[in-house]
Amino acid sequence: MAWRIHINPDETEVILDLEQYKPENALDSNDLIVALGDKHVEVNEQVKQRIQDILPLLENPELPERRFTLAKATPPKAGQEGFFEWADHLDPEKRHKITEESSTADRASFYSCSGLALVKAGETIGVLHPAVQGQPGKNVLGEEIPPEEIEEFTLEAGDNVECQADGVTFNAKCEGEVHLEGGKLFVSQVLNIETDVDFETGNIQFNGDINIKGSIKDLFEVKSGHDINVEGVIEGARVICGGSLSIKRGIAGKDKAVIEVKNTLTAKYVSNASVWVEGDVNVDSEIVHADVNVRGAITLAKGAVHGGRVTAAGNIELPVLGSNSNVPTLARAAINPFVERELNHLNQEKDALTKKISQLMPKAKILLQSCRGKPNEELKKIAAEIEAAKKRLTAIDQRMEAFEEENKKTCKGVIIVHKVIYPGVRVEIGPAVGLVKHEMSGPLKAVAVRSGGAYTVDFRSFGG
Repeated sequence: MAWRIHINPDETEVILDLEQYKPENALDSNDLIVALGDKHVEVNEQVKQRIQDILPLLENPELPERRFTLAKATPPKAGQEGFFEWADHLDPEKRHKITEESSTADRASFYSCSGLALVKAGETIGVLHPAVQGQPGKNVLGEEIPPEEIEEFTLEAGDNVECQADGVTFNAKCEGEVHLEGGKLFVSQVLNIETDVDFETGNIQFNGDINIKGSIKDLFEVKSGHDINVEGVIEGARVICGGSLSIKRGIAGKDKAVIEVKNTLTAKYVSNASVWVEGDVNVDSEIVHADVNVRGAITLAKGAVHGGRVTAAGNIELPVLGSNSNVPTLARAAINPFVERELNHLNQEKDALTKKISQLMPKAKILLQSCRGKPNEELKKIAAEIEAAKKRLTAIDQRMEAFEEENKKTCKGVIIVHKVIYPGVRVEIGPAVGLVKHEMSGPLKAVAVRSGGAYTVDFRSFGG
């Protein structure tokens, strides 16, 4: 036969074979349509148009092309896999990109760029996009070609997550860290950091408990409304803790660390840091060249306080105070450092207000004389400023009196040294001051005594 119709094995293409064809064979469209019908090929308008396009080419005696495609299958339309679209700041890829950029860019701008997935209550975590199944195609025989089946994507709302009425939007029910594990989305109210707090995590502000496996690196900030547990070291960082702070290794502050704790601070050691604790401080080994301020008591299990200053409204109890190298050390008990700090601020404000009044009074006097007893607007303004300053001074005096009363009730501490006090140590017990000029062996208790209207520090042996 001068021409043939071939269908490929998967029935996706129909070929017109003209290997033996010559122009005198006189092929026409009806011949092709009948031949296609005999092979059960679907002859649609596209196929008919293709035949009309090919026939004029057959009039060329040379006929350079001998195989023509008459029909092709319609392939199935692919579906789309389901996926979860994270809220922008929670997207793992974007958060990873931030940490990568921070390793090459000016790092000073990346301290606040967090690599953690943190949300607030009511915040949208993301939107679920369900799987979309594909559409079937058709082979050249008009038979359906099924699309590849797309597995459904499912997501379950776990702890502290709720799915909205639309069935696809997921919101956080509380503040916390977002996790997606095993098809379940949940928010943890405890933040667990498996690494150091550094450029990978950025600064951290979290209202729940924070557990840090590593250390808190220089110049980073960690703030929590509850407890913070650090297994490593706090370096020259800022840590604000609304509960209790526990540091397994210690604080190596490099004269940059600022630590503020609402409840209790527990650490192996404290070095070169500014520390403010409203509860108690419990240190295992030593406090070195630090400024430690405590509303409660300070207790060292072993080691010494040497260099710097420690202040507590309650007791200070430790094995060794000072060092044999006579490093200047200040230990203060029965002094509330928080009240003391506030009183200093109030005194500064009081001095400024007093100075302001002293500067305004001569101006008011001159204006009063020049206007002959009839106050003008400028005089009224100055008079109002003087009156406001006097009212504020009265309020400050009342506040200072309240602080003094608080001191009388809360500042009852003494200093207890079990082994030795070295020369160069200055001791303050409330209003009493004492300077240690020679080494003293413990156990000793430093207390304030009153003699002749003045307070002095008395070092008393006890317990044998």
